[in-house]
Amino acid sequence: AQTENGDKLLFSGKNFDITFHKGSGLMTSYRYKGHEYIHEGFGLRPAFWRAPIDNDYGYNAPRLLGKWKEASQQTPVARSFSVETNDDNTVRVICQYSYPQTQAEWEIAYTLFGNGVVKIDNTFEPNDPKAPMIPRVGLRMQLPGDFTKLEYYGRGPGENYIDRRTSCFIGKYQTEIADLYEPYVRPQENNHRTDISWLALSGENTLLIVADSLLEFNVSNYPLE
Repeated sequence: AQTENGDKLLFSGKNFDITFHKGSGLMTSYRYKGHEYIHEGFGLRPAFWRAPIDNDYGYNAPRLLGKWKEASQQTPVARSFSVETNDDNTVRVICQYSYPQTQAEWEIAYTLFGNGVVKIDNTFEPNDPKAPMIPRVGLRMQLPGDFTKLEYYGRGPGENYIDRRTSCFIGKYQTEIADLYEPYVRPQENNHRTDISWLALSGENTLLIVADSLLEFNVSNYPLE
């Protein structure tokens, strides 16, 4: 069922309700069997920034690449927002964003299935050849505080990044999210994981994220800021 209330668009099915805000394009609520999976409306949004490390400051990366930080932190405003109903009874919600700092474009499409599964497809176009290097391309969201455990299939058990990931081995790992934090002398980017096939975040309930092929992730009790 689809219900419209001002800027809010609600899709509901057996055991689930999903709310989008048409102005921001964000999925602001995902409720399954009455349990909310999105913290205070902070649903998935494009992200191009990570916390700088010591080496980044060595070549003034925060200043040189700062346009991507601005793009990440700007208030999400949908350039376009549309809904398509497919022949297989799925619904596709499509939102587009523009980033004038770098002339970049982003399209995120949510395919909603009748069982509550959501498939997310992203298309990113960095149109300006003179734009600075992109620190990271991905999505951010915030979960309620009762999600405290992590299980994943990918490289571990320690933090790993693309430049040194082969020092960690592919397997299934379980940990408390609080234990992922790496206590560097100065707060900076940490606890990343690469070559991920799937990850499950759990507390009273579980959120399962499955990659089409592979993905990378950070999960932290602390916001990026």
